[in-house]
Amino acid sequence: MDNEFAGQIAIVTGAASGLGLAISKRLHVSGAQVAMFDLNDAALQPVLKELGKNAFAFPIDLTREIEVTALIDRIGNQLGKLDILINNAKITGKTNIKSHKIEAENLHFVFDVNFITSFFTTRTILP
Repeated sequence: MDNEFAGQIAIVTGAASGLGLAISKRLHVSGAQVAMFDLNDAALQPVLKELGKNAFAFPIDLTREIEVTALIDRIGNQLGKLDILINNAKITGKTNIKSHKIEAENLHFVFDVNFITSFFTTRTILP
């Protein structure tokens, strides 16, 4: 274990699986306090137990700006300044569909998760 991120506070979105999970674990083992954001609370809980101290799980719908702002403000107040933001939450949406058959609702959801959520978290943290 190195302490490259000792004393730093990180937020990782999409932390329950894939790259977000790997990034969360790496930051944690490198000394960071890690706030893991994901819509899938059931997947976050085993990760939280595995990492233990200095890991925090926050089930959240990142497409809801008011919830994002409130949670980030709460974390900042509890843990101190936020040092690292990993905007990892991404989805593919429905696959194996011809372009002209994609529903607008699906396209909006993919755009919201892949772009808008990063905008909400970044805009809240930067000030």
